[in-house]
Amino acid sequence: MSKMLFFFNYNTRDGLSIKTASADYEGYSFNGGIAMLCFNVVFWMLLGFYLDQVVPSEYGVAKPWNFLCGGKRKTQNSSGMETKPKKAKNFEEVTDQLKKQESDKDCLIVRGLVKKFGEKTAVAGTDLTIYNG
Repeated sequence: MSKMLFFFNYNTRDGLSIKTASADYEGYSFNGGIAMLCFNVVFWMLLGFYLDQVVPSEYGVAKPWNFLCGGKRKTQNSSGMETKPKKAKNFEEVTDQLKKQESDKDCLIVRGLVKKFGEKTAVAGTDLTIYNG
């Protein structure tokens, strides 16, 4: 492309202009080069978008390789996640004082919390109790 610019600037009377940009020089034209640069930008941008969706990463869920064809992902159950929380070893037992707050309805209790972003489920079937104090 630099040879072409040199040719137009030093060997033609008008230099590179809209009229001379489509002229062939050694089988290439300036307009053809610009068109290929635009094509490369669009091609690599679309390929990057596709790979960002398909390649597994630390964040999000990788889509199947044919997600552009409308293929649906299979989920474990209807909500996509288990709705009953499992008893975890890293939670401490609730004291009698806190159980009294629950029975007196003196705390905030949330059951079956679900939050979705489009088709992705961020939170599914979460139970949460927030005590006073």
